[in-house]
Amino acid sequence: MRLVFLLLLNPTLLFSQYSTKKVIMEGKGAPVVLLAGGRWDMKSFSEPAAVLSIDHRVIRMEHFNVQYANEGLPLPPGYSLKQESEAIGRTLDALGVKEPVTLIGWSFGALLAMDFALNHPERIRKLVLYEPPAFWVAKAKGESPEGMQQMIQLSKSFTPSSTITEGQLAQFRCILDHCDTTQLRRHPQWPVWVKQKDRLRGLSVVANHTDSITRLHAFKQPVLLLTGKGTVAFHRRINQLLAEEFPRVTAKEIAGGHSAPQAAVQEFINAIQEFIK
Repeated sequence: MRLVFLLLLNPTLLFSQYSTKKVIMEGKGAPVVLLAGGRWDMKSFSEPAAVLSIDHRVIRMEHFNVQYANEGLPLPPGYSLKQESEAIGRTLDALGVKEPVTLIGWSFGALLAMDFALNHPERIRKLVLYEPPAFWVAKAKGESPEGMQQMIQLSKSFTPSSTITEGQLAQFRCILDHCDTTQLRRHPQWPVWVKQKDRLRGLSVVANHTDSITRLHAFKQPVLLLTGKGTVAFHRRINQLLAEEFPRVTAKEIAGGHSAPQAAVQEFINAIQEFIK
């Protein structure tokens, strides 16, 4: 029987310290860390975790922006991408994980994974990125793929103290998923998405994040870049640019769009298993 542990390593009252993340752990073996997208919680990776935990110790980590939205608590003004990223390492330390990990991230989780990996390459065995919103890469190359500026401008309004409207929620989802906002509001899951809309608070850190291409060149561990065949233009182009800069990279497409880790979950799992075996 596979054991599943849910741990909250730091109390809510210690949030100002950005100490450690809430986690779900299952399985035994070499450590694999899963970081979901910015508006998804740990449960969104339940299927990949169930499969990967057959042979690995799988650790799912909750983003602070998701955790505190779920708990109805505000993010402090000092919330930053670095604080989310560095908490990955502190959480691994708290769990006693000293060996290099396979780090897997989707969307915002992929951006955090990449930042942590570039800062701490010695802690990474392999890195898997599904469509990180690394807008800075395109800017560094003098490019502005279709839809990127629209997403940057919208994301900048998602400050830690912002009030997220239903209109902003619909616009955000439709920029990523090629949809019409009027039709989206008729989707059966719309009431759930509205309930979760405060998870978008703090994602202004994505639009404001910068880094250096020379740091990509210096990262020597194997990288798998996954792209949805039906994804939006800016995510496709960002992944193409990243593939040109990482020294040891495998680029692969799977079915679906930006939500493929859920919509095409078996292809997502298969690609990861092939890469980390």
